[in-house]
Amino acid sequence: MLAGVPLLSAALLAYGFGAVTGNAACGFLTDRFGPYMVLIAAVGAQLLLLVGLVAFGQHGFLTLVIAFLWGNVSYMYLVPIQHRLLGVAGDRSKLVLAMNSSTTFAGIAIGAFLGGVIVEISGVKFLAPASILIGLVGIGLAVAFVRDAEPAKAASGEGTG
Repeated sequence: MLAGVPLLSAALLAYGFGAVTGNAACGFLTDRFGPYMVLIAAVGAQLLLLVGLVAFGQHGFLTLVIAFLWGNVSYMYLVPIQHRLLGVAGDRSKLVLAMNSSTTFAGIAIGAFLGGVIVEISGVKFLAPASILIGLVGIGLAVAFVRDAEPAKAASGEGTG
């Protein structure tokens, strides 16, 4: 409990505020630093914050700070990914963005399913290591599929404003 409020409720509130501020900052950060840097930083930050949450998840104020920061980076995927997709989609941008949304929702469903399977087979304590592994795979995919757009952007001077 934190000042009479259960820690989980306070952490969810902090996460929500973080999500609002992270969402507001994401477009600016993507324009300023490019989709590659924002995507890699967001996934990397989530991995570090997950480790922090596992280590300090019952430490009141620290849990709230981690939840707020996690909320910030949790919504910093879509803009960089959409920025990259629009850069390569050409005249098929509407279709590509629709497919991206469908893929995002499919990923959420698959993640929920896999999380349930992990909990059923191994228990809750294995969710964090599995999530870290999935995050590392995500960073690998981002490096493979987003990075090649950066040199052309940097050469053109785009996003330096």
